[in-house]
Amino acid sequence: MALNQVIKLPSEQGSFDRTGNKNNVDFVLPGGVNYDLSKTYVAISIDTALDVANITDEIAKGYLHMGTKIDGVGADSTDARFVPTMATLVKNAYMSSQKSGKITDIRRVDKYAFTKAYYKLSREDMANDLGAMVGLIDNAFVATGSDNEYSAIGVNSSKLRTHDIRIPLKDIMPFCRINNYDATKYGDTRIHLEINFDSLELTQSLYQLGRVPKTSGGLGVGGIANTGDRADLNGTNEYDQMGNMLITADITSRKSFKTKGKFGNQADIPYFIGMQVGLVTAAGAKQAVVTPVATGTGVPLVNGNVFTIEELKYNDTNDSVEIILNNEILQNNTVLLAGDTITNIHLEYLNYNVKTIDIKNVELVAQVVNESAPKSGIVYETILSEEDSYPQSSNLSRVYEIPPMCKNFYIMFFEAGLHIASREDGSNDLEYRFAIDNIEQSTRPIRIMSPRHKDLVQKVFLNNGELLQNMNERYFKVGGSVGGLQQGIDHNYFIGQPVPFLQRSQKLQIELTRPAGTNLNGRHIIFYDVVKQLN
Repeated sequence: MALNQVIKLPSEQGSFDRTGNKNNVDFVLPGGVNYDLSKTYVAISIDTALDVANITDEIAKGYLHMGTKIDGVGADSTDARFVPTMATLVKNAYMSSQKSGKITDIRRVDKYAFTKAYYKLSREDMANDLGAMVGLIDNAFVATGSDNEYSAIGVNSSKLRTHDIRIPLKDIMPFCRINNYDATKYGDTRIHLEINFDSLELTQSLYQLGRVPKTSGGLGVGGIANTGDRADLNGTNEYDQMGNMLITADITSRKSFKTKGKFGNQADIPYFIGMQVGLVTAAGAKQAVVTPVATGTGVPLVNGNVFTIEELKYNDTNDSVEIILNNEILQNNTVLLAGDTITNIHLEYLNYNVKTIDIKNVELVAQVVNESAPKSGIVYETILSEEDSYPQSSNLSRVYEIPPMCKNFYIMFFEAGLHIASREDGSNDLEYRFAIDNIEQSTRPIRIMSPRHKDLVQKVFLNNGELLQNMNERYFKVGGSVGGLQQGIDHNYFIGQPVPFLQRSQKLQIELTRPAGTNLNGRHIIFYDVVKQLN
């Protein structure tokens, strides 16, 4: 049997941005062959660019992590959230074939996928997802998958890696779970996606290495300092303390010095090639960034002037590091001469701000199957939805029509300004009741996050043949601290239940209630898991 072939199909659109104006992506799967859609995915390549921000009082590496803004507000580097499935990046999805017409049309894929994934995936699943924008180390909730590639020894400059995102089609559209789609029978197949490029964000997590000096008192979690300046392995010399500069005939001596700090191994070195730093000749004189003033071939040793680390050398004998800068240091705008000495040098790290997120390329990676597809039609699942808005009040009664061949329904909410996560405004005081064809489904109102509520959630997943692994009903945020990935207090839930599997429509009656004086948000969306057949 011939091996399957992987092909790459570029998007019909050639450029994309984060303004919301260039977020459509279209692909065409050519007819005449069979495809394994369960192994087909959308590949997105993203580059980032940085700019220097203010000098900080700590020596740290600023790791960049890609996240998604789910609250619809805020600026870069402030509101990024960890997404458990990359399908969260897709707002709407449509698929049609040349010979059969529309196959599936799903609205608000992002909300459905984001909310359900937090129930379906364990923390181990999230940590091991190689296609995620950012992962997590379970025990410490630390964000991984950084965009940075740091060079701590030598002359090779540190750089930002291209960030590759993979979105499996089967996570976007249940139809794409099939492993042998006959495009000879159905013809050219078009896939249209609306991507949430405008929600992409970078968060910088500063990971300070080392220990608090003995005189500062105490250590942070795991021996990592969480406040104050950082010190070496002995807890005596701070990372920003440099040895004296003694100028010799060697020109390199005019732009290099050794650290007072000792490092147990190269992995502990907090400096990197390309790191921009400031120098001061007195401890604690932290300055804002100013435009470097160059005189002659060097940079004056003035508080606030900027240098770049050009090379780092590790001394195996005494575990110190030699730092070589890109420019000679001038003192009083004068070139240093042999015999000159500069003492009490302290180094200041320059933090970065995110400037741009550049979507470089979007393509579909498809697997061609070299075997015949079944001659019968395809029975598949899809997701139908309807969105409802209503005046804000403390209670609501509504009637909807459940479509034929429906297995489950889910009601997900829009908090004020919230686009993707599902909840009423930051609370767990919501109560609800359902009736199907005038038959009450419970004897009394069900409170969100109660045992009865969790029982209904479990039944939905069981009825859908899906594994339920997480009932915490909260989501993670990507924070700019040592604990880069943290589970917040923000809720993320749905309400719903299985329904009788019938070939006719059914009437769904819902009642939503919040305490007197507390209003509902006035907007929700209902999703239906529906079975269909493609002949």
